[in-house]
Amino acid sequence: MNVASLSEIDQRVIEGNDHQHKVLHSLESINYLKVDPGNFIEFDSETGDRIIKIQQKHTITGVSGDPETYLEAVYNVKISTPTLRELLLLQSIQRLNTQSRILEFVKLQPEPMIFYKSLLELDGANMLSILSFDSRSMECLLSDDNASHFSDEFPLIYKTKIFKKNNPHKFFYRSAIDNALKNNQMRAIQVIIDYICKYQNNFVSSFLFLKNFGEIVEKGSIDVNEILDSHVFIMNFDYDGWISNHTNDEHYLRAYNGSIFSLRDAYTKVFHEEDLFGPVDDDKESSKIYKINFHVNILPSLCSHYTLHYKTKEEIYHDRSDDRDFLPMCSEQEENTIYASTSIDELLDFKWDSHSGIYMKTGFFFHCVYLLAFNLYINEIYIEGNIDNIK
Repeated sequence: MNVASLSEIDQRVIEGNDHQHKVLHSLESINYLKVDPGNFIEFDSETGDRIIKIQQKHTITGVSGDPETYLEAVYNVKISTPTLRELLLLQSIQRLNTQSRILEFVKLQPEPMIFYKSLLELDGANMLSILSFDSRSMECLLSDDNASHFSDEFPLIYKTKIFKKNNPHKFFYRSAIDNALKNNQMRAIQVIIDYICKYQNNFVSSFLFLKNFGEIVEKGSIDVNEILDSHVFIMNFDYDGWISNHTNDEHYLRAYNGSIFSLRDAYTKVFHEEDLFGPVDDDKESSKIYKINFHVNILPSLCSHYTLHYKTKEEIYHDRSDDRDFLPMCSEQEENTIYASTSIDELLDFKWDSHSGIYMKTGFFFHCVYLLAFNLYINEIYIEGNIDNIK
């Protein structure tokens, strides 16, 4: 076995036994693909396909009663090996200097698969993400006519690594949504959101909107109602540690500021009351036992909020004011049907019940006291009193 050290760099060029130059990439170089610091990365090539697997480790109780380690799949990225023709095609795209010529070039391809392939030659990105600065190309590539190339297992929209112009050894990370937003391509953003609602409809896609959703809403021309009520921002779950049936049919809204990947073991933290969901009475009629549905509303993560560090459990404050906080952007829209969404309704109800309601009711009470005192003063001095005694 030959071992090559990469030291602290992401990649290194080496010469193989066949005297061909090859590039070694470190696992640390793709840490940006994690959606949570507690995720794990596995590089799998046993089946012939090179797959980067983003996973989360859980400890569950096995059949024998002993703890077992379980790796939950978060999402996967398939790394493809380009052919010589595909490499020449990528070189050709770089020489096209207008969006019209790029669109024409995209339409001329008999198979669009090259645009969906993730390549190490592109630092793990795909051409779809790179071409997101052009709305017409995105409409063509993300059309339902190409649905056979789309897979929920291997999403096309994810964060990519881009070199900084002033320092080629430093990077910043941007998704196709960020790239389209940077180039003011509203139609491209709408096409990407529609694609996510159909083919990446899971909570993992919500991490793509943490810092840009407020700006998307601010634009006003992008329809976000569908994605707000999709599984992107509302994650339904049914974990073994959570109660599934009970006679209690009440509706509860509870706060949870831990990692979404730690939710499996957080039942007693969310519902800390011992008698809230007690044991089901066997004497109860079966028609009185209800199926309990749990879901997480992820919209609060788009606003300024606190989370718990996945190791130290210390509270961390995430300030979204510099990223156009989601709710203030909603309130600035003159005509917006966004408030008809169930997820928005839940978010507002929770904020009202947890702290805003008390604050506003207290302010309303003192305002009423002020008005009452002011009216009594007016009545005593100006209406019932003698105006000649007023100096």
